[in-house]
Amino acid sequence: MDAATLGALSAKINAVTNRGLRQATAGTYSFTPTVTGWHVVRLQAAGGAGGGGSAGSTGYWGGCAGEFVEVTQWLIAGTPYSYTVPGTTAGTAGNGASGADATFVGPQGTITAKGGGGGTSTGLTNVLQRRDGVTTSAQPALFAAIGVMFGANGGASNSVGGYCGRNAGGAALTGGGGGSSWFGIGGTGGAAWGNPGSAGGTGAGGGGAASNGLNASGGAGGGGVFEIEFLGTN
Repeated sequence: MDAATLGALSAKINAVTNRGLRQATAGTYSFTPTVTGWHVVRLQAAGGAGGGGSAGSTGYWGGCAGEFVEVTQWLIAGTPYSYTVPGTTAGTAGNGASGADATFVGPQGTITAKGGGGGTSTGLTNVLQRRDGVTTSAQPALFAAIGVMFGANGGASNSVGGYCGRNAGGAALTGGGGGSSWFGIGGTGGAAWGNPGSAGGTGAGGGGAASNGLNASGGAGGGGVFEIEFLGTN
């Protein structure tokens, strides 16, 4: 079989089989369906970084996991649809930053999964990103509605992070553990004074540092992920 024929055959096979993807590298991308029909779109936002720094004599709180959203969309073959995958949330010697959102621009507008709040020395920043206003340490992930799951809250000093499905929250040492996401386990809190927190898994919160006046950094929040899966035409 000659090269031209092989190339044409390969293109036809790809048009039939390449109907979905998984993207975990941060950036803005475009997905163009090869078949018109129902697709499942999954968005995991980034987790928040754990708290860390020099103020106070107790451990810092772990970061919250990012929100997870799953929706079914009717997509048209040959039409490009834009989506954004958020990167990791850097841990610093200061209050933990919130994770970035994951988005998908579909035929019915923009769908958003909100990033997780960061940990501080006294609580969780931007916990309203859970959409329910829960400020409690170690709050587990809960479904807000069909297809929308909150990210689990990080733990306070000496407490574990909240859990999400099969994933446990980050372990509690002197710093608080990070909250877990649908895709990852929360980061572990710092074990002793001056120890940083560890990074969270995909979409999970970073562990809080154990500072006691020492400049220990909170753990980084895990980056997001985008998945799309073709279901069928009926």
